[in-house]
Amino acid sequence: MGRYALLQAWCVCFALGAGPVQADEWDRLTKLGDEQSVAGNYSAALTLYRQALKTAESAEPSDPRLAATLDYLGNTYGNLGNWLESERQFRRALGLMEAIAGRESIGYGLLQLDMGTMYGNSGRSDRAEPPLREALAILMRVLPANDARIAIARGSYATVMMQRGRYRDAEDLLRQDLAVLEKQPERACVPIGHSYNTLGMVLRRERRSGEALALFEQAVRTIEACKGPDHPTLLQALNNLAIQYSDAHKNADADATFLRALAICERRLSADHPLYGGMLWNYAVFLRQTKRKSEAKKMEARSQSVLRESARRNGNGLMVDVSSFRQ
Repeated sequence: MGRYALLQAWCVCFALGAGPVQADEWDRLTKLGDEQSVAGNYSAALTLYRQALKTAESAEPSDPRLAATLDYLGNTYGNLGNWLESERQFRRALGLMEAIAGRESIGYGLLQLDMGTMYGNSGRSDRAEPPLREALAILMRVLPANDARIAIARGSYATVMMQRGRYRDAEDLLRQDLAVLEKQPERACVPIGHSYNTLGMVLRRERRSGEALALFEQAVRTIEACKGPDHPTLLQALNNLAIQYSDAHKNADADATFLRALAICERRLSADHPLYGGMLWNYAVFLRQTKRKSEAKKMEARSQSVLRESARRNGNGLMVDVSSFRQ
């Protein structure tokens, strides 16, 4: 989700050619899956991509659409907070792509980018950094300097730099990122919004609160303009905006923004999505700060239940670090 959810428009299949597999059926299923994914209906998209995978698996492993379908699935499982299954799809796709096109190909670079964003979204910045660094290096070698895919990779890498406390590096990368993406606002509106959000996080950690608040508001407006008012890609920006309102003692605005984000989670995500658990926890912190202790206890209990279930599904106790999510 948020910064770590790549648009299907940037998926690896754009770099791939067609093969002999049942093209019409694969095209139909992936097109329908893309429509559901772009609309934020990730469970419906997952069903369609699974059907597309069955079609693609009837072909030779060298057919590039098999790797493309696995990439779709990896992104969709990631959007659903199923990190374990997302990683499995990406690793399989990377092996196929390396055999098809080599490690110095656009497709391989974009797959590394997708897997790195998934690691970052699951809170594993240590695992996110190597594939994101490799993706950025590959794409810079094989694409024109002003290609939006390089800018998206740069923005994702900047997010990891921010998470690891390298704020100046992150800010420099994000400003480079925006200099490219803002020239393509219709095509890259969600990545632009995510970059505003991440830059806001950097500035907040540098105690530049007023600038951070303006960027979070701008991130929400930018994503709303192309995705509407209740799309899941709004959630990270809404979360940060609500926290920033709280820090600025704009409690009514903070409360309304938290409730809006939670309503989107409840309508659009699964009941055990780790992002939902993190949102509940953040709202509980706000409720405690505003002396609403009984409500806070209920939110804390709900958050813990969601995150336990998410950890159980993902295995090995993997869950979102809610303290990190609130920073």
